[in-house]
Parts: sequence; C-alpha cells; structure tokens
Amino acid sequence: MPRIQPQDKTPFDTVQFRMRKDIVAKLYAYAKFLNDSSPSYVVSAALKDIFEADKDYQKWLAERPEMLDAAAYTAARRGRPKAHLSAA
Repeated sequence: MPRIQPQDKTPFDTVQFRMRKDIVAKLYAYAKFLNDSSPSYVVSAALKDIFEADKDYQKWLAERPEMLDAAAYTAARRGRPKAHLSAA
C-alpha cells in the first residue's frame, strides 16, 4: 500500500448560495476544528452524510432518477426544455 493515497480526481463544480452570518461563522469554526479543513469540504461532507442518512430522501430520489442528471436539473430550474430526457 502506498504511503500517500492517490489524488481524488472526482470532478468538482462550483455552487454559490447565501447563508446566515451565524451559520457561516460556525462553518468556518468547524472547518478549523477539523484540522484546518476547507469550508467546502465541511459542506460537502455534511451534505453527503444527510443524503445517506435520510431514508425518505433516498426513496424520493429513487422515484426520480433524472434528478441526478445535474445538467437536466439545472436546465429545468432555469425553465429550459429537457430535450435529452424521456417524457416517460
């Protein structure tokens, strides 16, 4: 086993959103608590944990697999037609 693990080559995307100042302060504090982790890492890890733990969400998502197609989801949110998705 190598001493250094291979780089994670999972593609990243940029998401911009607004948060209350008190939540942002706690986010940065928690990132510091986690050995100076990045706030992006903390948000990603927290969301991943929620997605894996929420059984109702998993059931809802299983009924809507197209929601995992980020391009289709983004287009739908912006009111664009989803030409590459089937209507069935």
